[in-house]
Amino acid sequence: SSNYIVPNGVKKVGDYAFTGCNQLESITFSDDVIMVGKYAFQNCHKLTSVKIGSGVSSMSETAFEGCANLDEFVVIDNKGAYSTQDGILYNRSKTKVVRCPLNKRGIINLPASIGTIGDYAFSAHKRKEDEAKEIMIGEDFLGSEDEPMFCGEAVKEVYLPPDTVEIGKYAFYGCVNLTTLGFSDSLLRTGAGIFTGCKLQKIYYDVYEDKKSALRDVVRDTRFPLQVNIRYKEEEKQSRLFYPEYYEEAVENTPARIVETHFHGTGYQYRQSFLRGEIDYRKYDDIFPVAAVQEDLDIVWEILAGRMLMPYGVSDFAWMQYEGYIKQNQCEMMNYLKEEDQMPFINLMAEKNYFSKEGIEAAIDWASRKQKTELLSILMNEQHKRFPKKKKTFEL
Repeated sequence: SSNYIVPNGVKKVGDYAFTGCNQLESITFSDDVIMVGKYAFQNCHKLTSVKIGSGVSSMSETAFEGCANLDEFVVIDNKGAYSTQDGILYNRSKTKVVRCPLNKRGIINLPASIGTIGDYAFSAHKRKEDEAKEIMIGEDFLGSEDEPMFCGEAVKEVYLPPDTVEIGKYAFYGCVNLTTLGFSDSLLRTGAGIFTGCKLQKIYYDVYEDKKSALRDVVRDTRFPLQVNIRYKEEEKQSRLFYPEYYEEAVENTPARIVETHFHGTGYQYRQSFLRGEIDYRKYDDIFPVAAVQEDLDIVWEILAGRMLMPYGVSDFAWMQYEGYIKQNQCEMMNYLKEEDQMPFINLMAEKNYFSKEGIEAAIDWASRKQKTELLSILMNEQHKRFPKKKKTFEL
């Protein structure tokens, strides 16, 4: 049957009990069921709904691995160990995310009561410690056809409630389309490998008490380009930091008989700019001269734009460094600024009188070629004010 009800009297759904049952579309656990074993419904590809009776008190993290079309968990009543909201499975008090259904898509906003993201909560794949294998992160990993992709490929943005204190191990393992994560300074602990197989691009981080949090661990858990947007709630100020990509290389030192780890790219250095778990803005800004030499220009301008448009914690010395780079390199500026930064940065340049004659001419030429009429109007007005054409005079 495509819709199966576990009979009364059955107390346990055993390990691998329904593995590969491709006709199964829904499963209902009667109140007598207490435990659901590991891989019980592995790769039941047509399974869309799981209904849980009040007796279920233990469910393996791997019970629904590979169920790519699972849309919802439904708790039949609220007397047992679990509860649901919008198809996501929680513990009874909704303080912990237990499982996100594998076909849950788009943006996920969790209840304000959540304090813990359970192990593998958003992943369809359980990392088998006794079958450990090397995980290749990058194009080879993302393009592998050896195994089905994980549930997390449907999840793009996750915003954790302000009181969330913990993310379990491998919580977003294999969430290949996860780009954005939001959390607050209440987050104190993260498990191992929470972003394995992910390419997280943005973090929104809310600061309520300016205390040590898990931000450092989250930032260090991904080596890919990462923008961190910080909102200081009490001060009503904002900051934007960019952490470039980096990669590690193991180099054998034959005479010493040791293997040394070499880091390429300033992303590793930027990820060390924390002091006792809090952002060290001075240390972050001190890396810029190195980044200006080593990184591609689009990366350099993204770091610079973030610090100058939202200058929280920028010292006078650091500001002079960024200012000096602008004055020397403004002719190429418009080719590398992100589109959302162009207008604010042009306004900053005008306000601070940073434009040189050559720099504003280069910006006008770029805006004209790209048909950016609003920018072009502002730039030409600034050019007229700063560098007016001299009137011709004639002697009789």
